[in-house]
Order: sequence, then structure tokens, then C-alpha cells
Amino acid sequence: MRIKPYLVPVVLFALVGPGIGTLVFLLSGTGVIPQPTAIGLMLAFGYGIGIVPAALGGVIYVLMWNARAFLKGLGINEFGALLGCVSGVAALTMFSMAVSGAPLPRSPVFYVIPLVAGAVCGWLAAPMRDEAYGWETFEPRY
Repeated sequence: MRIKPYLVPVVLFALVGPGIGTLVFLLSGTGVIPQPTAIGLMLAFGYGIGIVPAALGGVIYVLMWNARAFLKGLGINEFGALLGCVSGVAALTMFSMAVSGAPLPRSPVFYVIPLVAGAVCGWLAAPMRDEAYGWETFEPRY
């Protein structure tokens, strides 16, 4: 068993996810372009807050990859992006509920950031994660 298909998606989610989430947050704001120093400060804040839910999303992504067997109609990258969306939203929801103790957030804007960041990270990690199974070359027998 090789460790790369299991570890690389988690590291990719943790390193890339908070940056993409911060970028989505900045672009979905008021429409005002922030100063460069504010962008750096927001990136530091985004990584400080987002690295744990992003890594948790990567773990969920790795654990749920077996669902690929149910969605064979999707390509590897499409399935990776879809699973990234689901795992990103699930991870941020679980993390925010654990930290704040409040019920699920009602604002749909709350879910846009992990949805986009998870989709991008899942799309990037899909070929590496598929190495563990090799389903791209799988031909079903009838």
C-alpha cells in the first residue's frame, strides 16, 4: 500500500483550501478591492482559521472516495470536484458547530466558501487519489 494517494489529498486540502477560501471571501464581499496589506492580513487570518477545517475536509475526501463506485458515469476530475464540494461543506459545518456550539448556519453564503474551495481542491487531488484504485482503466464485465 502506498501512502501518497491517501496523504497528498489531505495536505493539498490543508495548503490550498484556505487560500482559495480567502480569495472567494474577498471576491464575494462588497465589491471594493482591498489594499495589498489587507489581502496579506486576510490570507494569514484565512489560513489561521481555515487550515483545520480544510484538513478535515481532506480526510473526509479520502475516506469517501469509495463512493466513486456508485457514480461511474462521472469522470475522475468531475467526481473529485463533486466529492470536494461535499467534503468541504461537511467539514466546515462540523467544525463550526463544534467550535461555536450553535446549530447549523442558515445563511447560504456561509456554504459558498467551502463549496468552491472544496471543488478546486477535490479536482486537483482526484488523479492522485485515484492511484490507489486505478478505476480510470476499470472495465466492467457483463
